[in-house]
Amino acid sequence: MRIEGLEKYQRRNRKGYFDGLSPVAQHRAREWLSRFVQRRQACGQKLPQWKYAILVGQAKRLALNPPTSEWGRSMHAKKGGYAVQREYRMEGRNPLAGVTAPRAQPASPVLPRAPSPPSDGPRLLLPGFVATIYRGVGVAGKR
Repeated sequence: MRIEGLEKYQRRNRKGYFDGLSPVAQHRAREWLSRFVQRRQACGQKLPQWKYAILVGQAKRLALNPPTSEWGRSMHAKKGGYAVQREYRMEGRNPLAGVTAPRAQPASPVLPRAPSPPSDGPRLLLPGFVATIYRGVGVAGKR
């Protein structure tokens, strides 16, 4: 099934998949792409056009932003965290039970305030300041 509206986006790269990259980045991207394709062929998987296009995009991304040791360490830590979570689930433990228990309880009811005595007008607080009632709330302001 062909979509006519997408024809202009197909076969755009006459000069190659990595045309906009520097020569060094192009070389790295080709290496990444060949590694991806060889991995698929070694497993006996067919490589349809849509999957090849995704691999080209990944090769370009990795050529421009290669993975660093910091990235590797963060992935290792994430994998360890997932392993610990899986272990806790198998044991039936919840390490956050003590923290989440108070949040699960209903909030204590708010007690009503004692009514304030009616005022005859503004009260003096400090020299130059006056207390007034605004919508039931005492407000202090300058005179």
